[in-house]
Amino acid sequence: MSDDHRLASWHLNSIAAELQRRYIDLHQQSGERRKLNIAGVIIAGGRGTRLGAGEKPLAPFCGRTLLDAIVETVRPQVSALAIDIRPDAADAYAAWNERGLVCLHDPISGNAGPLGGVVAGLEWATALGGTEWLATFPADTPFLPPTLVGTLASAAVASRPVVATCGGQIEGLCALWPIDFLPRLREGVASGTFRSVSQTLTAFGAVQCAIEDPQGFFNINTPADLAKAEHVAEERGYGAGKGGGDRAANPYEPGSPFHAAYDKGWIAGQRAIAEQM
Repeated sequence: MSDDHRLASWHLNSIAAELQRRYIDLHQQSGERRKLNIAGVIIAGGRGTRLGAGEKPLAPFCGRTLLDAIVETVRPQVSALAIDIRPDAADAYAAWNERGLVCLHDPISGNAGPLGGVVAGLEWATALGGTEWLATFPADTPFLPPTLVGTLASAAVASRPVVATCGGQIEGLCALWPIDFLPRLREGVASGTFRSVSQTLTAFGAVQCAIEDPQGFFNINTPADLAKAEHVAEERGYGAGKGGGDRAANPYEPGSPFHAAYDKGWIAGQRAIAEQM
């Protein structure tokens, strides 16, 4: 090898090492910013009657539950995580509470629907202190993108919610809500002014953030949906499937096919956050 080739090789290796260092620094710094500012709540107040399950999030899925899949995907994306449930379902989630998942209840009397869960989440996140945003997640969507919060944050504008869209459809519960919206949202829900998530997002001028991942927003409402989701899970190598049997290694851990498939997208989302710092 000539001296020129050696020099060129040395420069390329130096550049590669520097890029790798910056990549890691960016990943860590943006992750720290995200975790400091964004808490998350899973909205699980429904009864899951169409699915035939007492609690839809606790329905068997790939040897565990739907809630396992959701928690393991969204927990790394936020600084603190809670779940909004009905008061009469507290016993069903007692084991999750013992594992550190905070259980919340709608603070507004009557049937406020998912908006009651958003209000509960905002009250809890406000009490945490130092939190600027609340991320909301549906409780029946097992393939949520691990880049979701970072991508939404990259589109954030002060004092406006951010909501995911896919194929032109608004995914209302996949959203970021500014913490300072709490008084207006609580009053609007209590008075009946705000009755649906989509109406409320429109009223607050939500920023729409396109995330083209149809499987990521696939939600489960019926036994047929659950069977389809388990088939998709098997194809992706997520576990044993069919709600039982020996389960493969945790598909949501770093290094798994799941994380490998999304790693580049996750870092791209974090780069967008860091650029706004």
